Amino acid sequence: MERDKNLLELRPHLDLETDSEMTDVEQFQNETLRPILKLQKDLTWALLGHSKNFSKQKMPDDRAHFMKAMLSFISADLQFRNMLIGIIIGHFTIKEYEYYVSKKSELNKRLLNMQAQRYTDFHFA
Repeated sequence: MERDKNLLELRPHLDLETDSEMTDVEQFQNETLRPILKLQKDLTWALLGHSKNFSKQKMPDDRAHFMKAMLSFISADLQFRNMLIGIIIGHFTIKEYEYYVSKKSELNKRLLNMQAQRYTDFHFA
């Protein structure tokens, strides 16, 4: 499993608190999704920047409406959505991928929400 070892070594270490009352999905989010999203930040930004559908959109000037518009865009543009998900799951270990498949719907929702939040935070920074 050299691939898995290499993937884990690539990820940035995040000092996130762990709680024994966290669900397995919350743990997966913090231990897997967040580090991969951070690792793939530049690529996810490039993906957004090259999206013809996004560049045509007029985005709101306030944070709450921007976030809502970003989520709407991600949900509506299936090609963008699927590429974004692929950029992230391509960095899963085999074990993580097997877990992901078992909770795909919930994890995709979390992944897309976190990425929309990252886009929003950067836009308003």
